[in-house]
Amino acid sequence: LELQVQRLSGQLTKLLGTEISLSSSRNSASGPGSGSFLAAAASAGPILAHAGSDRVVGAPLQELAAAALAALSRDLAPVLAGSDRAEYLRSAAEGLLLQGLSAVLGGPRREAGPSKLPPPAPATGVQDITPEVPELLPTTRAEPKAGGALQAEGTAVFTDDTPIRQDALFGALVTATVAKGKVLSIDTSAAMRVPGAVRFVGPSDVPGVNEARPEMPLFAPYDPVFAAEVGFHGQPVGMMLATSASAANAAARAVAVAYEKPATPALLTLEQAKVAGSYYLITPLFPHLKPGSDPHSVAALTPNMDGPAIEAAVAAAPRSIRGGRYFCPSQGHMYMEPQSAIAEPDEDGALNLTVSTQCYDMVQEAVARVMGLPHNKVQVRVRRLGGAFGGKVTHTCRVAAAAAVAAQATGCQVRLALNRNTDMALCGGRPEYDVTYDVGFDDQGRLLAVDIKCVLLGGAYADMTFVDIWGAAGAADNVYAVPAFRAQWSIARANLPPRTTVRGPGDLEAICIMENIIEHVAAECGLPPHVVRERNFQVPAEGSEVLLSSTGKAVRAAQYTVPRIWKEVQAVADFEARLAAVEAHNAAHPWRKRGLSLVPAGYHVGMGKRGAIVHVYLDGSVLVVHPGCDMGQGLITKVLQTACYELSKAVPESQRPLPLSLFRATDGSTHALPHNSLTGGSTTTEMACEAVRLACADLVKRIREHAAHLGDSYTWQQALSGLGSLFMGFKTPLTAHAHGGLGDLVPPLASPPPAPLMGYAVYGAAVVEAEVDVLTGDRRILAADIVFDVGRSINPAIDMGQIEGAFVYGLGALVNEHVEHDPETGACTTASTWSYKVPGAACVPERMSVHMLKDSPLLVQGPVSAKACQEPPLLLASAALLALQAAARAAAVQTFGAPPDAPYVPLAAPATVEAIKALCGTTPLAQVLHHVGSK
Repeated sequence: LELQVQRLSGQLTKLLGTEISLSSSRNSASGPGSGSFLAAAASAGPILAHAGSDRVVGAPLQELAAAALAALSRDLAPVLAGSDRAEYLRSAAEGLLLQGLSAVLGGPRREAGPSKLPPPAPATGVQDITPEVPELLPTTRAEPKAGGALQAEGTAVFTDDTPIRQDALFGALVTATVAKGKVLSIDTSAAMRVPGAVRFVGPSDVPGVNEARPEMPLFAPYDPVFAAEVGFHGQPVGMMLATSASAANAAARAVAVAYEKPATPALLTLEQAKVAGSYYLITPLFPHLKPGSDPHSVAALTPNMDGPAIEAAVAAAPRSIRGGRYFCPSQGHMYMEPQSAIAEPDEDGALNLTVSTQCYDMVQEAVARVMGLPHNKVQVRVRRLGGAFGGKVTHTCRVAAAAAVAAQATGCQVRLALNRNTDMALCGGRPEYDVTYDVGFDDQGRLLAVDIKCVLLGGAYADMTFVDIWGAAGAADNVYAVPAFRAQWSIARANLPPRTTVRGPGDLEAICIMENIIEHVAAECGLPPHVVRERNFQVPAEGSEVLLSSTGKAVRAAQYTVPRIWKEVQAVADFEARLAAVEAHNAAHPWRKRGLSLVPAGYHVGMGKRGAIVHVYLDGSVLVVHPGCDMGQGLITKVLQTACYELSKAVPESQRPLPLSLFRATDGSTHALPHNSLTGGSTTTEMACEAVRLACADLVKRIREHAAHLGDSYTWQQALSGLGSLFMGFKTPLTAHAHGGLGDLVPPLASPPPAPLMGYAVYGAAVVEAEVDVLTGDRRILAADIVFDVGRSINPAIDMGQIEGAFVYGLGALVNEHVEHDPETGACTTASTWSYKVPGAACVPERMSVHMLKDSPLLVQGPVSAKACQEPPLLLASAALLALQAAARAAAVQTFGAPPDAPYVPLAAPATVEAIKALCGTTPLAQVLHHVGSK
């Protein structure tokens, strides 16, 4: 018992953030009334000694716990006084105490007793991939990722691995320590005394426009490279240069900045921004959406209906939910490679930059504006990114522009790689969503009307927050048919870091909102949520080629695979049997509860065009200039497989496919292949592959014409012989450029669609089982079964990794990750790995099985017939959140005595231990023990 008390003391000290000692001398005369847990336990010694080993919540534990809990309550009272977390801390402390007592008592039924969740078992599962198609090889084959071995060896070159020149200077940003205010003065005297410090760079050093964005109305208002007037805590006001990175960081910390007190206080929360009426004007950005009920909002509605009609449909429904509330949190990017840029002056005032970016065209234009240079004097190059997730589109422009300003000011190579704390404080992630909703439905759970209103929390500058609305508008109704539907969005402006795209922007939030509505309706009707989901699925009209969504989105009906996926995922997960097993487990275990959730998701994909260049060399090797940035999604691997497949058509079938080792991709560059937009939206890979295929098809035509005299038997090298030489020139060009996309290959419909067709839709479904520790709120994802429609995968190994990775990334957003800002200063208080927790090994489901849908209906034929899978599987993580909600709900009713018909309370993300404990219940354990014991 003494050892258990020591362990418990340590746990409580960590939990409460202050030194807690529960021990006292066994010979102390003080009894339970003294407030000492050990004294209480000692006085209950006879009970402990005679405890029945087969009794878990019988009288011995109950009596001992009652005395100990009373003592603990008195001990904690002064510690928790004034804490806004007092309820959770008190309840969790009681839970730890009860688990400690149970550990001492033991017994054969200990697994049903109050104990901590065991360490997670090593993850297992199934990876069920699409089959190879022999005539399409090497596409459809699970080839190793290009560059994967280099990354494993540590020899892959990232931005900051660019060789350091002799004259190199290192930069460190000087960031604001207030959330709002004009900069009055900057004192660098202390900074310049730091050994190695060279100079300060600030707004006056910017030769062009002091705006770190391309000139695009979508991004207005623009944030400056270096701020003269601060809009958020952590905003750069300048940069220190030094001869080493450590010296630059030390010098930046030594800069003293004075600020003018603002006339009005900074707006640091969504509620403050709403009260102040601080909103962005977004209606011009969305001509395809309707005006919302507020002048600063936009809406997606059922065709031929307006707002009053939607409200009337809710009112006319047999049953309704009014004023439903929900919340979606922010999420940081937490890429492995931080924001990095290297700028080097070139002749004639030109600049060369190596940048970790998802859009080198955007960086080129932003830097050209800042430097006052034509685009042809700014070259931006990127080889690979160490992760991005949407965070290296616009945020990279500021880092690159700062390095460029310093490089021109000094004539030196300038290297700027943000440290993790600066990166996380500077680069805002997802916007928060404040959601209200009204729903009309019938007794069978069929949705008749849904009216949703979302206010997004934007930052001090617009950045790309609006992209969330694009995504949310496409996913607002998920895969459900709602006769009357409206979703509205507005963006509040606050003095926080600019919000931008994060993997699945808007789509994830829209799915979580709609699935919460389904859960709420199911709870009101007393029906299983999966039954309500299935009753509301979209159903294509018989004989129709087109499926219309509740908001008028049109997709090809043949691509709608939800009914088939729904059945398959239940089969592979053995859903009905596991649902019964979860109910049996919960009936037998008062202190650990499990939940099971089955969720579908749809993701609408746009289609565009990109350019590509392919060079064939006389030795037979091939160099591909592709239009994307590889950031871990396997874009280069798929591009090379596609190029290999198409160029193999230049030789007889007996020689196909050509060795994949002949193919290599070059760096992305604005000088080699400009005008390619950003890499994102899960579509760049397919556009890049199709553009490369078109260029290769052009080369195949030329080479086959030249090799016609060789008959039906020749090698690749023989096909290239005689095409030319370095001295005599080339008869046939061996370089080809192409521009195109999959949209050119999609067959037309038999009749015009009733609405403009979306590119295509991607579908999947997941069954997730979760377990919670009722006493502390600790949680575990036990299993995930996923069925996902990837079409015909170009590389199923890479796509498997994307599906698994996206799902776990979604777990981070909904379960682990929590962004917080100081309510007084606006400083990000989670800007480090100590306080911001992405999913680790213990967060991965203990059993995770992914099944790619076989014989998927293809949008186009040929080698590039895969469907997007980089972001869509992320949406299925909503099943994990709902499984945890189901487990916590079971705890509330079965353990804490809440009535089964209690009002619905959602588990809003992130599902932290504190949030789960609150949903389970925080009733004092002395009362709970009596309730459980009586059962």
